[in-house]
Amino acid sequence: KRQLWLATVLDRISSFYNSLEDYIVPSQKPMLLETLVSFEKILLSQTSSSNPINERQATPGSNVNKVTWSNFHECERFIDKIHKTLDRLKVEIKDLRSIHVCLAKKTSRLTAIDLLTQKKQWMEQCKDIERTVKETCQNRSQELVSKWMKYWDMRLYEALEASYRRGLPMLRFHFADFSCSLIVDSGKICFDPDLATLKTNFSTRTKAFIDFPKSKFKGITDSNIFGK
Repeated sequence: KRQLWLATVLDRISSFYNSLEDYIVPSQKPMLLETLVSFEKILLSQTSSSNPINERQATPGSNVNKVTWSNFHECERFIDKIHKTLDRLKVEIKDLRSIHVCLAKKTSRLTAIDLLTQKKQWMEQCKDIERTVKETCQNRSQELVSKWMKYWDMRLYEALEASYRRGLPMLRFHFADFSCSLIVDSGKICFDPDLATLKTNFSTRTKAFIDFPKSKFKGITDSNIFGK
């Protein structure tokens, strides 16, 4: 019965280990490197005072050792170490995946915000996404988080492009609130403000929207993709 229990437990561990790719978000894989390495080290550990290895046979051409188990209590201790690291890995995968899904929903809502009339709201939502990404990446090596950060840079780029393309044809309608009066000045009928001022105001507002991706929006990693 003990051997059967061991075999069942090890089979579950092996199944999870072999199906890790199904649970991990591809862009987050480097972020899990340290925990994955710790888990693998325990599985492939060799000689130590607490390692219940009775016999080791190196497979020709391979660095992985085959092991046999002789002491049930040592096996329990070894499996307990595996379980603790496995539980930590599961929690980390679940937490990172949950954050990823939450960010995907926020980015999707971002595309529905009118960049012309709700620019402040658009930027606040974008800053919220940026803040979540940076908080998640805290205390992690930049090398390990760069792939995930670039992933969200691209998603923000796509959301910005969608809002930008939708806003461009609507520019002329958005500026319909320009007010102008007709006045008599020195016996002549004139515009107030004058036509030159109206053109300047219109040009300034139009340019502010057109230049927004390049001048005001830098993304999460200060990438230059938004200025292209």
